[in-house]
Amino acid sequence: MTQLEAYPLKTALGFNFMVLQRYEEGSLGITPHRDGLSYINLVCVFIIGGRGRLCVCSDRSGRDAKEVDAAPSNVIFMRAPGLFEAEDNRPFHYVSEIEETRYTFASRQKKEPQDGLY
Repeated sequence: MTQLEAYPLKTALGFNFMVLQRYEEGSLGITPHRDGLSYINLVCVFIIGGRGRLCVCSDRSGRDAKEVDAAPSNVIFMRAPGLFEAEDNRPFHYVSEIEETRYTFASRQKKEPQDGLY
């Protein structure tokens, strides 16, 4: 087993913000966006059920979209500020083409006041 030379996160990992989301069949999903600066280290999205298309892209217009395998039972990991000491490495992403009611569970780490302004 290989060990990391340095801890990859700015602060200790401690998921403290969780949300269960439901996208109705035929809904628009969510337009290209980045998770807010109030979250740090890592974002984890667990796909519980349903079908839809999740893509990462270059900007708010959805340019250079690349689909991510977001089938039920998969987990999507996304960067947040603080991962590998980056200050702003949040990917643009969106959800579209909701083919059946879709459920996801997202876990994030909200900054503490001592972690800086947000």
